[in-house]
Amino acid sequence: MKKLDKKSITVWNLETLFFTAIYVAGATIIFYFLNDYNLIRKLYVIVTIVLVANCLLDICLNPYTYRNRIYNLTKDTLYIQESGLTVRETKHPTNRFSEYGVTTRNVTIPLRRIQHIDMEQSLMSRLFNLHQINIFTAGNFQTIAYLNKEEADKLKETIMSYIIEMGEKIND
Repeated sequence: MKKLDKKSITVWNLETLFFTAIYVAGATIIFYFLNDYNLIRKLYVIVTIVLVANCLLDICLNPYTYRNRIYNLTKDTLYIQESGLTVRETKHPTNRFSEYGVTTRNVTIPLRRIQHIDMEQSLMSRLFNLHQINIFTAGNFQTIAYLNKEEADKLKETIMSYIIEMGEKIND
């Protein structure tokens, strides 16, 4: 089982701080123009407290998230596991349920089902030279994010060589 790059924790923390700062700035601008209303002052304080608490919670949970994201590439399957504090909501025409708590998401992708694979970088991950692999199958896609360049290239090349080999077997 392989883990993500350790720098992913730093990227997650920076992304959390960045978006919290944007939301607090937006709330501050609204407060600046509407500060004459007592209700707006109270809402501003509540929103700021919730945003800062959410930011602190995310920063505290990021090492846990890192520790519980693993993947493994075998001869004919790719296995991805993500664990953490999550909220899963499922909606069907007949019922709807939500699940809260510590959950684990296990994904097993047979390599023969993969149709396309690509790599990308977000702005923050580019600063740390981390890459994201997107794996597309017929009905879905999965992501393995925050891999260093060498590991991402190796994973992509291994999967691509398997896909090409399978294509040659089908053509024969």
